[in-house]
Amino acid sequence: WDGKLLEKLERLEWRPKMLKRYVDDLNTVVNGVKPGTKYNEAEEKLEILEQKVETDQGKEVDEITMAVFGEIANTIDQNIEVEIDYPSKYEDQMMPILDMKMSMNRQNEVVYMFHKKPQSNKLTMMDRSALPDRVKRSTMTNEALRRLLCCSPNLEENKKIEVMEEFARMLRRSGYPEKFRFEVISDAVRGYQDMVKREE
Repeated sequence: WDGKLLEKLERLEWRPKMLKRYVDDLNTVVNGVKPGTKYNEAEEKLEILEQKVETDQGKEVDEITMAVFGEIANTIDQNIEVEIDYPSKYEDQMMPILDMKMSMNRQNEVVYMFHKKPQSNKLTMMDRSALPDRVKRSTMTNEALRRLLCCSPNLEENKKIEVMEEFARMLRRSGYPEKFRFEVISDAVRGYQDMVKREE
């Protein structure tokens, strides 16, 4: 199915910059289309309809683009109907994908950051658990580092701070004292910075 979709997009001269699948989710980055764009299946081409230009006014480019992408995807197999999603649909303009949320910045680059579903557990491994302190320290540091690694290098610094502040609140709710929280976050940040430097 994915290969057939890619072939069709290439025939339309609309090759995605990225097209990746994870189980049932297909994630893509494509160039935005103009207002009024419609997929003409009979002639297999993209065209601009004047009557649709007006209805597209006021819509974000990603909404218009993904509607067209969905039209094309729905022609690949009559038994498969896709559900589209896009960043402007969300209040913070970032689209959730697993444990990250993503968007495009003004430089037309993909940016992403750690994301936790609102209904997910607000606690982590409890401080009162019987595990040794070194295990709790190591586990929590690795979790903080994982969250930082779910943030793109080009993400605004205040967004990374936001991710760490939320994790610190989770640690506090789970009973960890301030000193422990500070040491865990500090270790994770140093580890993240070292990894970034090694990749430069």
